[in-house]
Amino acid sequence: MFFVIALILILFIWLKEHYSYWERRNVPFEKPTYFLGNMRGIGREYHWKDINQRIYKTFKNTTPVAGFYTFLTRAAFILDLDLIKQIMIKDFQSFSARNLFHNERDDPLTGNLLFLDGEPWRVLRHKVSPVFTTGKMKYMFPTVVQVGEKLPVACEKLIEDCDGILEAKDLCARYTTDVIGT
Repeated sequence: MFFVIALILILFIWLKEHYSYWERRNVPFEKPTYFLGNMRGIGREYHWKDINQRIYKTFKNTTPVAGFYTFLTRAAFILDLDLIKQIMIKDFQSFSARNLFHNERDDPLTGNLLFLDGEPWRVLRHKVSPVFTTGKMKYMFPTVVQVGEKLPVACEKLIEDCDGILEAKDLCARYTTDVIGT
């Protein structure tokens, strides 16, 4: 019995120390819940984007960086655009790990710039950067809008033809083909 109480006490002390990381560094943070961090209600009540939006609204225009916890993992929420630019460009080597799941073999859609880390990210970014110059984006924008305006009609037609089941992969492939081919 003593061992169990001691173990619970040690766990509690460790959690208290762990969840005071941002406070010890004088970084504004959202108060976490033990074991859940700031992810209370994720999957049941909230989506990941709702939690991000809540943190953003809480700290925007007050601080360049806010701390939060994804369960037991601490993370920084960067709010200052100049700091984001510095991290993504100048300090890339120190911040290249996004800790997002990607398995290109089983799920090829995860092999994109949003999910990749480190060197694979850098190689892919180097390949696609010429496509996204300001001039090319301005040139492509009207086409993207034009094809996007036709998308709801195509969705409705697909839903009617498929008894209410929409194959998103096929739809996205057709949308991309229309944008590129137009």
